[in-house]
Amino acid sequence: MTGEKKQLRGKKLEIKLRSVIGQMIAIEKSRGKEYEFIAKHVAEQVGCSRTTLMKYNPLIEEILATTEAGKRSKYGNIELTNLRAQVNSLKDKLTKKDQEIAELRAERFEMYDRLLKEGIDVASFFRESKNDSV
Repeated sequence: MTGEKKQLRGKKLEIKLRSVIGQMIAIEKSRGKEYEFIAKHVAEQVGCSRTTLMKYNPLIEEILATTEAGKRSKYGNIELTNLRAQVNSLKDKLTKKDQEIAELRAERFEMYDRLLKEGIDVASFFRESKNDSV
């Protein structure tokens, strides 16, 4: 047998994560400091990679939220920030498109209104377009 430890998986890893983070929080509180999650430190203590920690980010976020601890490494928050920026950009585009549509509707209404005032049969435009599309 080699001297390497077998990496923890599943429930055992979750239990170890809770334990290690809890201990780190207790140590920092005993020093009179606020705990700040650093993925590298936790990964070393747990015996896993930072990539593995990323997979357990929801669990880590939950642990930190319940203990009101800070987090230096913000995998999920970076993604959330990017998604919020994308949503805002799309909302801006949607607002512009809605404005364009409203302007086009007003323009079309004005055009049909003028045609009707001149006595032109506007319905004939629609009948012709239906026949053309078939």
